[in-house]
Amino acid sequence: MADDVQIRMRLMHLENNRQHFYDLLRRSRKRKAFLLYFTIMIQREFTPKRMWKLPRNGGFYERVLNVLDEEDLQKHIRRLRQAFLYVVEKLRPFWTRQDTHFQAAISVEEKVAVALWRLSTDAELRIIGQLFGYATSTVCQIVNEFCEIVMEVLFHTHVQFPGPNRLAEMVRSFEATSGYSQAAGCID
Repeated sequence: MADDVQIRMRLMHLENNRQHFYDLLRRSRKRKAFLLYFTIMIQREFTPKRMWKLPRNGGFYERVLNVLDEEDLQKHIRRLRQAFLYVVEKLRPFWTRQDTHFQAAISVEEKVAVALWRLSTDAELRIIGQLFGYATSTVCQIVNEFCEIVMEVLFHTHVQFPGPNRLAEMVRSFEATSGYSQAAGCID
């Protein structure tokens, strides 16, 4: 009988030791997992981040548009240099961006040139992006921002709608010169 008690006691002790061993193993796995996670997070925090972008052949603005004479510039963007610079100066306070650590901001001159090129030609966004060295999405964003800013800043000062009397006079005059009725003018 004493042997049975001793055997049972020994089995209980082994079972407790085994349970204790598994608890320690479970805790050490949790500790290892936590330490691994903590190490990875610290490495991510202090590892310098890398940014990449596709290398693009651009520089059309610097190489070509800056050196065109007035006649050629008007053919390409349908504006004289003086009008182009006027638009640039009017939009500069609203459209200037700061350089970041990863890349330099696009100048307002280039943005206006991209937008005017898109609006004055039937070239696709992809072609304009390749010409100026920007992604298609960037060209699209530039054109959309340009249109919004021009509507907010320049539209009300440069586009004035005639009053009712002046409008009726313009409709009669336009019909007499062009033969179109119910039109006050046209935009090219």
